[in-house]
Amino acid sequence: MTRNLLGLSGRQSGFLFGALTAVFLLPHADAAAPPQVRPSLQRQRTGGEISPWPSSWEKGSYRAFIPTTGELLWEVDWETTAEGEPDRRTIKINEKGRGRPLRYKELVIWEKQMVFQLAPHMQLFSVEGSRCRSSDGARISWMAIRVDPKSDKLSYRESEEGETKEEVTLAYSPGVLPDELLFHWIRLLPFSSGSSGTAPSDFLLLISPSRRIRIRASIRGREVVATPAGTFLCYQVELSPRLGPLSATPLKALVPKMMLWCASEPPHFWVRYRGPVGGPGSPQAVIELVKFQRGPEG
Repeated sequence: MTRNLLGLSGRQSGFLFGALTAVFLLPHADAAAPPQVRPSLQRQRTGGEISPWPSSWEKGSYRAFIPTTGELLWEVDWETTAEGEPDRRTIKINEKGRGRPLRYKELVIWEKQMVFQLAPHMQLFSVEGSRCRSSDGARISWMAIRVDPKSDKLSYRESEEGETKEEVTLAYSPGVLPDELLFHWIRLLPFSSGSSGTAPSDFLLLISPSRRIRIRASIRGREVVATPAGTFLCYQVELSPRLGPLSATPLKALVPKMMLWCASEPPHFWVRYRGPVGGPGSPQAVIELVKFQRGPEG
């Protein structure tokens, strides 16, 4: 499987939670209701809310590193294009990454493409990617997610080390979010009130066909964040798994803390993440913007 934004594969770590992943697994038939997002994504023509992707293009780069040692884990370059009318834009994101994620002994490179539409909820169309060895370019793995909007079905295919798994079909709704899209999706949170009192947004994080975790995104306030891409006033967003009855048990104390920061000014692009990026016992890491550019709005 290709690297997600945290540089992981579904097999490798179960995204953020490592040994705790099994606690939050959901049955294959489970689908999520649309998360609470801004009721109208695009109202810029009437002087109201600005589109989450108001520019026809964006590009930049980000990096992941261990803050206690400064060890660089990986770097990613990306480009985004937005096409169509403001109230029904199709977003295409292309990423190219390189580095040595945790638990990898060799340098790897990967590419990823994501396509979705805003109408007004995020309607996912596809996520595709492949990972190769840096030394000889040999492909190590690939994955493909495709959504049929007419049937509300999501198909998931992947291959690891030459072994292609059987295609899996899952129920799909706008509340289902592949983890590759997490940092981009953060723009759709209901930031309009601008306070920590904003109602949280729940979604179903799709890590792999067998790993799906309910996550709650809660705005915790504002903070100034300095990155190589610049200094930004940001909303601080806490990501936490929905434990249900387990929230009243000691297990709650074992859940790692995950924080995202995104610009407080529209279009609320993500700026930094801090939290685990590997399996059991993995260290905390920081993923942050290094460069960011976007074209004129319209």
